[in-house]
Amino acid sequence: MLPTKIAIVDDHEMLREGYRKLISEFQNIEVVLVAGSGRQLIDQLKSCSNNKMPNLILLDLEMEDMDGIETAKRLSISYPELKVAILSIFYNSSLVRHMISLKVCAYFPKTISLSQLEIGLQKIIKEGKYFTEEIYEMLRRESIDLQFKNAGSRKSDQITRREKQVLNLICKEYNSKEIGKKLHIAPRTVDAHRNNLLAKTNSKNVAGLVAYAIKNNIIESSSEDYFRRR
Repeated sequence: MLPTKIAIVDDHEMLREGYRKLISEFQNIEVVLVAGSGRQLIDQLKSCSNNKMPNLILLDLEMEDMDGIETAKRLSISYPELKVAILSIFYNSSLVRHMISLKVCAYFPKTISLSQLEIGLQKIIKEGKYFTEEIYEMLRRESIDLQFKNAGSRKSDQITRREKQVLNLICKEYNSKEIGKKLHIAPRTVDAHRNNLLAKTNSKNVAGLVAYAIKNNIIESSSEDYFRRR
């Protein structure tokens, strides 16, 4: 049986090199490509020879240049035959469901043990998909909770107060660093909120978020009161 070829995409060099070394030791798996962003991955795939073309992409979500959500969208269009598995520190039911809608075959929290990661990758190879018990349980709890929610409630009601703050500033054309400074949170946390907003609003990009904010009357005329209420 030929080894499964894997690409690892993560913007932290130490992490991706660590994963490359460890995963290379897994049975019947060969790491053929590493990239620091989605854009780098796409560029490398364009020039990839047949014997080095990966079968499976292990993809981080939070990356500069092109994040995991946008990368997964592009891969589903340009390389629909490639399997995509998410490996991220960020996960919640909305984000996981959104990534499943983009045809990802697995979602691994970065807290996963090395042995469980190997089990998961082998499951993907044999069965085509894998989700940890933690992920399944989280999705199951959400399904139960939804039974008690008003079916007519607006999606904007499910957006947290912090996410509304972030969305308000996105609409005012602030970047992640500027939003983080205003809200006293890390830029990566801002990116996580943005990904959650994309998932919750079914938006494809920032333009979609702006349209959603306008439609649901989320944009505030002045942000000063917003920050004083924190």
